[in-house]
Amino acid sequence: MNYLPARQTRGKAQMPDTMKKAVITGPKRIEIIDVDVPKPGPGQVLVKVLSIGICGSDLHYYAGDQIGDRDISYPMSLGHEFAGDIAQVGPGVTSVKPGDRILAEPALGCGECEWCKAGRINLCPECKFCGSPPVDGALSQYYILDERQAVKIPDDMSYDSALMAEPLANLIHAFGMCRFEPADTVSIIGCGPIGLLLLQLVRRAGPSEIFVAEKVGYRLEHARRLGADVCIDAAEKDAAEEILAATGGRGVDLAVEAAGDVQAIGQCIEVAKRGGFVLIEGIPGETTIPFDIRTARRKELTVQLCRRCPDPPHKALTMIHDKTIDVDSLITHHFPIGESAGAYRLVYDYTEGAVKVIVNPWSEKMHSPAG
Repeated sequence: MNYLPARQTRGKAQMPDTMKKAVITGPKRIEIIDVDVPKPGPGQVLVKVLSIGICGSDLHYYAGDQIGDRDISYPMSLGHEFAGDIAQVGPGVTSVKPGDRILAEPALGCGECEWCKAGRINLCPECKFCGSPPVDGALSQYYILDERQAVKIPDDMSYDSALMAEPLANLIHAFGMCRFEPADTVSIIGCGPIGLLLLQLVRRAGPSEIFVAEKVGYRLEHARRLGADVCIDAAEKDAAEEILAATGGRGVDLAVEAAGDVQAIGQCIEVAKRGGFVLIEGIPGETTIPFDIRTARRKELTVQLCRRCPDPPHKALTMIHDKTIDVDSLITHHFPIGESAGAYRLVYDYTEGAVKVIVNPWSEKMHSPAG
């Protein structure tokens, strides 16, 4: 079940002067404030935000940590996975109009550096990204985007489903960089939303066997339902030992880290076969991590990292729209904006069966597919 069906939210109410906004005021502290509704400038659009997903990367800032060299300064809003309606457009905007339903592309490159000109805006040193300091996120009822960041979505796609195209697009990019052949073996450590989306992408590519490892039991059950062949309870067993034993010591062709955990990175190095490929997709809290270079060198491993996605999320939207990738079953909870603190706490603590948690800024009640 998807909250907020597509046509339900196209109201014609007069634009309010103020709006609700959720801001972080300190580590694990979120407050709701009233602020003026912003006005779009030249080339900008005002989005009525209808669905916002909580991403694992948001939790670093929520906990008071940083990602790379991006220190958080309070108060600040989070949120980069979001969808909604165009409420107003600024001068010069031609690609969208009020009433259009859109998904936000959170990244805005400078357009002038060598990476932007090469089509790799994810590597732009001056890239502005929603919800990454110093740019405020979209955890509010309205949000300003550059016109180029507004991606139209199908009329029959819910906003909840559409916002999942942002993380899926990142994973399509990441998996596309991997060395993989049909009938290869794959391991995925971490079965949060990222690991579960990756599992589906890998399954479509025709592996011979997929091993997954996860410490949270209900997430492991999601992985089993979505096609994992071997599910390892990492809270009870050593994932690397189990995978190596199951493969007769050979290891897997592709080892994927999707937990954002230093130990998981080390386990991927352990389980990758000689000449294998390791994809580090998670974002660990540590800036520097221990790395068994001797093992990696002796195996002659290829280790690939990934940062966001350089392309618009059109392929991801198509895969979601066509039900090629199941995103709806990953959405477990919805919260109104006034309960944003509880939403983040739920995700951070891994409680109540939470997988993908969404804030709906115009809702007044909580909801989950299970009722």
